[in-house]
Amino acid sequence: MTRGLQRRLLAVVWVAVSGAGCVVPDVNIKMASNTSLDANEHDAGAEANNVDSGKARDVTDAAGTEVLDVSNDSAEVPSLDTAMDMRIPPDDRPELEEVADPRADVADEGPAKDSPGESPLDGDLRNERPDGEDVPSETGPDPTPPPIPSFRQVSAGAHFACGLKSDQTIVCWGRNSDGQASPPTGTFSQVSAGMFHACGLKGDGSIVCWGDNSYGQTTIPAGTFSQVSSGGSHTCALRTDGPLACWGAQGVDVNFGQASPPVGSFSQVSSGQNNACGLKTDGTIACWGENLLGESTPPTGTFSQVSTGFGHACGIKSDGSTACWGMNQVGQAPPQPAGTFSQVSAGGQHTCGIKTDGTVTCWGTNAQGQSTVAEGKFVQVSAGQYQTCGIKTDGSVACWTKSLVHISAGKYHTCGIRVRDATVACWGQFNNGESTPPESTFSIISAGTAVTCGTQADRSAACWGSDVPGAMTPPAGTFTQLSTGFVHACAVKTDGTVACWGYNTEGQSAPPSGIFHQVVVGVAHSCGLRKSTDSAVNLTVACWGRNRDGQSTPPAGAFQWLSAGDDHNCGIKTDGTVACWGRNRDGQATPPSGTFVMVASGAAHTCAMRNSPDIKVFATAACWGANEDGQASPPATTTFAELSTGGLHTCGLKSDSRTVVCWGNDTYGQTEPPADL
Repeated sequence: MTRGLQRRLLAVVWVAVSGAGCVVPDVNIKMASNTSLDANEHDAGAEANNVDSGKARDVTDAAGTEVLDVSNDSAEVPSLDTAMDMRIPPDDRPELEEVADPRADVADEGPAKDSPGESPLDGDLRNERPDGEDVPSETGPDPTPPPIPSFRQVSAGAHFACGLKSDQTIVCWGRNSDGQASPPTGTFSQVSAGMFHACGLKGDGSIVCWGDNSYGQTTIPAGTFSQVSSGGSHTCALRTDGPLACWGAQGVDVNFGQASPPVGSFSQVSSGQNNACGLKTDGTIACWGENLLGESTPPTGTFSQVSTGFGHACGIKSDGSTACWGMNQVGQAPPQPAGTFSQVSAGGQHTCGIKTDGTVTCWGTNAQGQSTVAEGKFVQVSAGQYQTCGIKTDGSVACWTKSLVHISAGKYHTCGIRVRDATVACWGQFNNGESTPPESTFSIISAGTAVTCGTQADRSAACWGSDVPGAMTPPAGTFTQLSTGFVHACAVKTDGTVACWGYNTEGQSAPPSGIFHQVVVGVAHSCGLRKSTDSAVNLTVACWGRNRDGQSTPPAGAFQWLSAGDDHNCGIKTDGTVACWGRNRDGQATPPSGTFVMVASGAAHTCAMRNSPDIKVFATAACWGANEDGQASPPATTTFAELSTGGLHTCGLKSDSRTVVCWGNDTYGQTEPPADL
């Protein structure tokens, strides 16, 4: 097993792994609404990041009729057997016959100045993980962004960003797969967000880095520095006496010479994906590292700033015009827009710059809305992988992108967490308010049948939708993962124990004792990955609740991922193969051969992301089980970062952009995400 595969397979256990995620201060980020899409979309990288919580579907009788009136607000809780004789009034129920369910950088970024008007330049781009993979968080839920009184600098990375506040403390938001969004305490003069790591420069000239260190990119050499720039698998910094120091890129698959800077005296450095560029004290630019597309062959002349992205780089010439070189597949390099600029930032497949009048112009791809600039004037801009962030003249931060951190498909609706501000967007059935999320920020979301739940910035749980007795009232406390079903929900608390709420007619809300890393729920049963008594490492499956189809009788052995459907479950074993148990009338519990990095169980179908022998090739989807609406027929050539199965539909986040693609039944619009994501 390759090292990269080991990291990916270990990481998927996260689904519920607790950890110290960033507790975000009370700050306020202004986000732009983006509606335009660019047709030019490039497969740049993927992640296997899914917190699939196991989607439960409605209880049905043999004829496929829904048997519980989820719109009934009565406090009396009928048993599920009694509910079998109940029928939803025609005026209150969805048109079920239509969906018949028979089964139911600047200097990346240079030290910060003393006021927003004197902000440093750009935060460099970080793109995909150097080895081509991304992993779910092993350090806790992704911290939510936000929001602030005033920022001095911002740096956008790969699905996360960090900002230096006016009090010189750092706050980060977005993906936290390797702790990259969990900055240390203390005061700093500059911050730089990389791909899966970040670094900050302290006032005494020392550097602190956090996040992924697979290639030594956070192992800092001795000395004092005046600027730091985080790249893909490496980091570079400017020493106080002028020469450069770079570290990381330790591995034949990521070492392109980017950690071996040239000698000489420099005034600024910018780290890209697999290369870096520096501005020499004579105004010329020197680049080193990968040069496959000419990204390390800068033009001649003198410059005032340089920014290195993913496969391309840009600089501001002495006359204020911009010059770009390297990859130009979607117009991220030449031709540059006319005008004079005060700062430029090279991102994934786009570039943004601030003109001398304070307006921001972006060019290149706009597939994720990263080039649709927010209104206002800016003093600094930072182009990341699929997002852009900038500091406005009032010191506030605005970010623009259409990408999602996480997605969850429910019975007749779908919800996702936005990258740009960690708010929730839902689409599909609105009958019970299940698609009307509160105005809050979230790190995890789980869409059930008529209820949706999520963990908020403070890790408390919040639910919305139908007031099914008890299902809308999560217990107090903090949680690392949760799963919402038909009439109950369960969550893993920060101490590793499981708490459930809602219906308990068959014991589905009465979890056993133990320390859990993940919990998933079905219609009337629940399962969890529990730390084995025989080993502190192995995770075994424990199930409780209904067992009519064997869904609460799991196989023996160690597992690393778990998902629950209506009346079946599937999990990924430690060797990467899938094992399923429970109801199998439609083949939903008969997985194909091969190894997988995640699995998601729907009402009567299951989908999984295949593991590739080449970790630089990202996961295609394989589905099995019921397919009357095409819910088990994924796009053949699309690769995914996450999958989530619903009642009669499936949704995924594309690996190249983390934008949404859905397939299957669309009676309620559950496969059509809104344009203003």
